[in-house]
Amino acid sequence: MAQDSEKYNIICLSNQLWDFPNWTNKRHVMYRLAKLGHTVLFVDPPINVGNVFLAQLKRHLWGIKRLVTQQKTEDDARIFTPLNLIPFSSVTSFLHSLEIRFLQRLYFDQNRKTILWVYNMEIPYLNRYLAMLKYDVLVYDCVDNYEAFPRYDTPEKKAKVKEQEAYLAKQADVIFVSAPGLREKLQKYN
Repeated sequence: MAQDSEKYNIICLSNQLWDFPNWTNKRHVMYRLAKLGHTVLFVDPPINVGNVFLAQLKRHLWGIKRLVTQQKTEDDARIFTPLNLIPFSSVTSFLHSLEIRFLQRLYFDQNRKTILWVYNMEIPYLNRYLAMLKYDVLVYDCVDNYEAFPRYDTPEKKAKVKEQEAYLAKQADVIFVSAPGLREKLQKYN
């Protein structure tokens, strides 16, 4: 167990839901950090009130309390699942950032340093989250070559995701990668 002086507040901007049936590195890392006594706020990728949300309702993952607060506590971590009730990411990114800031004030020990740990580099208006959230250390945990994803099927889309990743990499204090090719790609930025 980490000493009190070695504990952190951690905000994890994940690109995969905490409730995803197969645990990936995001959940493993945050689960373990929470078990070590760090305060973990795991932020699911924002979900639309549509098919994903309905599937979660059918799996009984949302009770009344979670519907109202968009939060739950599990495995010593607090999970915040922002719902997109408004179909404009320019608006929802601002609202979600404000909600996360409120949760920081509510649950974090103000004497601890805060780490913003980003997996979700594809989140719309990522720069807004970085500007609005309070943190001491920014970690970019790169687990994939996002610009190679099929959904970025035009030069414009590829350029946009590449630009956003470059921005995040330049801002980061620490970058973790899951493959040597990602290291080669990102080390030119930071």
